[in-house]
Amino acid sequence: MRRLVSSAFLSILILALLCPRACSVETVRVPAGGYRYGYFTDLDEGDTIKVWFRVIDGPDITVFICDAENFARYARGERALVYELHEDYIEGSISFSVPYGGDLVCSL
Repeated sequence: MRRLVSSAFLSILILALLCPRACSVETVRVPAGGYRYGYFTDLDEGDTIKVWFRVIDGPDITVFICDAENFARYARGERALVYELHEDYIEGSISFSVPYGGDLVCSL
């Protein structure tokens, strides 16, 4: 299900442990009905993706982690399977152990 989000400011810390090149700290604006995502490539089984987020202004959000194929489905408005799902959050953190090597997407 696609989550409609009114304009919100978010503080986000996304990092993949054991993959220091994937570290990102930024404040982003997500428009109504939109989403932002981080794309992690060349992950190994057992790597950890850590995400910290806080809504500075706006309603709660949904954050999820999935593979690239399912993210493409989500982006097209289709049903998608996710590995990790956090709905109706204002602030939170996720620590996700990568189940297999490859690429993953963290979306909010």
